[in-house]
Amino acid sequence: MCFTDVSGTRIVPMRVYIPVIAKPAHIQALRGALMATEYLRDDHYHIIGTIVTESSGKQIARDARYNRVGEYDPKADLTRDSHYRIIGTGNQLSALIWRTVR
Repeated sequence: MCFTDVSGTRIVPMRVYIPVIAKPAHIQALRGALMATEYLRDDHYHIIGTIVTESSGKQIARDARYNRVGEYDPKADLTRDSHYRIIGTGNQLSALIWRTVR
């Protein structure tokens, strides 16, 4: 498909390619979800971890190096570790994050 302008010159539309920047899988999975982030800090105000609350209410805990340490499902009222093993009932994510502090 091509066009001609007033002077008779042929104009061929160009395709513009927008580069797609690869994002980590955990960011792609959370795209479009409403999230709230809480930062856990030590006595010296250093961030030791984060707890992200998804729109479904599920919470995911990550340590300071952004490694996943566990998750809490409020519907089942269970806390699971990074290997999806049940740790206990209730929200125990802050305890999982404090376990990673050295």
